[in-house]
Amino acid sequence: MTAAAALLTFVFDEDIPGTLWQAVHDHNADSPYVIDVTQVGRRADLPKGTKDQLLLRWAEQERRLLVTCDLRTMPRHLAVHLSAGRHSPGVLIIRPCPVHDVIEHLAEMAHASQPEEWLDVLRIFP
Repeated sequence: MTAAAALLTFVFDEDIPGTLWQAVHDHNADSPYVIDVTQVGRRADLPKGTKDQLLLRWAEQERRLLVTCDLRTMPRHLAVHLSAGRHSPGVLIIRPCPVHDVIEHLAEMAHASQPEEWLDVLRIFP
């Protein structure tokens, strides 16, 4: 018997729009391909205003891929994080696009890739 494949799990930075948060929950209610996500400000150990460096450490500890819209500073913070000998479950930077496209991409990532494929990787979508 083989072990179940590990699914990617996500943490949304607080800059992710509420419409995307709601779309994930709508998707999860209707799809067998559930997207496991939490968000800055929705957990006691991850309050609103969490600095990027601390968010990257939290994501590493919790093994959650970080989803953000922060193309301006997050790549630099990730580079510093990695150069300090730390690791990242991955960072996905979302540029403006239809919410449906993001949901499809997250579901595909979660269910059709392995967490090790994203280790220390930064990608931009679309």
